[in-house]
Amino acid sequence: GGGSCGGDLIQGLEVSCNTVFAQMAYDIGGDALVGTAEDFGFNSAPPIDLPQAALSPIGTVDNFNDNGPVLAQTGIGQNDVTSTPLQMAMAAGAIGNGGVVMRPHVMAEVRDDEGDVVRAYRSSPWRTAITPQNAEVMRGAMINVAENGTATRLRVPGVPTAGKTGTAQVGTTSDLSHAWIVGFAPADAPRVAIAVIVENVPGGGSEATGGRLAAPIGQQVLQAGLAATAG
Repeated sequence: GGGSCGGDLIQGLEVSCNTVFAQMAYDIGGDALVGTAEDFGFNSAPPIDLPQAALSPIGTVDNFNDNGPVLAQTGIGQNDVTSTPLQMAMAAGAIGNGGVVMRPHVMAEVRDDEGDVVRAYRSSPWRTAITPQNAEVMRGAMINVAENGTATRLRVPGVPTAGKTGTAQVGTTSDLSHAWIVGFAPADAPRVAIAVIVENVPGGGSEATGGRLAAPIGQQVLQAGLAATAG
């Protein structure tokens, strides 16, 4: 609408301001951008107990040598960045978990033909993405996004909620977008982390955003997850 956005990390996240994060990526450089992304699990296949797990590529430092525009585009999830919903849920979960990325899993337990438990899943960490202090900054920023920014439709009634929206352009000649949201709740003592993608939404613009399309779905998933883990 002819407006502008800018500001610091908190302000940029609140309104999902691309220029803020494009500038941040340019300022910190390829080494820091790729290194931290890889700490979250990008560029690696997640260690899930399913075959052929897909990795989420973000590029290598060589991609950004003397190419500031590509670095800036990568900072907002564009150019060659690709991510699975699992990877995004793991990233959200890491922020809610003090910076630690847990190993994802499907199996809860294995039983024999007598019904006895042969093997049970035990949660374990995979990587440390960021420090607890930085995770706390991000947690507070994502709470603000859910309370005052683009992720208000994610909020679970009566439950502190943290979230971040995303709208990813599909290709360079298409008017299609992927609408994303990630989040976790309760934000002050997280039990559930989610990622939602609504693919190939036509039209672009304000109607194709993660806050409008993905957030209400995310709210329902969070509510179901919280109900399943209550008690």
